[in-house]
Amino acid sequence: MGGGETIKCIINGREFQVAIVAGVLAFIINRFLPQIKVWRLTPPHLPRQFFITLELASIFGVMGSCIAGPWAGLIIAIFAANPILVPEVDLVVKAAQFMAIGYAHRKLQSPWNILGMPLGILISLPIHPTLVQYILFRKVVVYLFWGTNILFQTLVSVGVYLMVRLLVPRLFEWANPGMRYRFDLQILSQRNQ
Repeated sequence: MGGGETIKCIINGREFQVAIVAGVLAFIINRFLPQIKVWRLTPPHLPRQFFITLELASIFGVMGSCIAGPWAGLIIAIFAANPILVPEVDLVVKAAQFMAIGYAHRKLQSPWNILGMPLGILISLPIHPTLVQYILFRKVVVYLFWGTNILFQTLVSVGVYLMVRLLVPRLFEWANPGMRYRFDLQILSQRNQ
């Protein structure tokens, strides 16, 4: 490398710290509480039951992706694979989701980057577990109610995101020093008057 040249890293130290902490938390949560069954989708007399489930590790992954960006989302996805599902399939699906969410959140200007999470989920919807499992293993396993679970997971994640962003905006500003993540209520009140 010659004199005066600089190296541009794809992830800085703070983003890497957020990725490791969120990834380790997602890994620990997935080992002890991989899914919470929230609502039964099929009648109780059927032999195979389907539920709307909530994955707490995915919430940590989404929050880490929003705070630290798409490359951190890829690191978190390595840790956040659900042990109940096929790990390779879940790794590919979560990596696509977390990277799309992190990229959309990073590219949208504040306060509109709140829409980065639903936009990232919409971008990553073609990466369906049934398709990924067929490509990887040439085996067709239909993931019923996957879309319903993704919709529910997204709604819960957006609620958690809004709560964290309103209560602890410094966490977002710490990972991205050049960005402003606070909601300025004085500007909003002046517009209404």
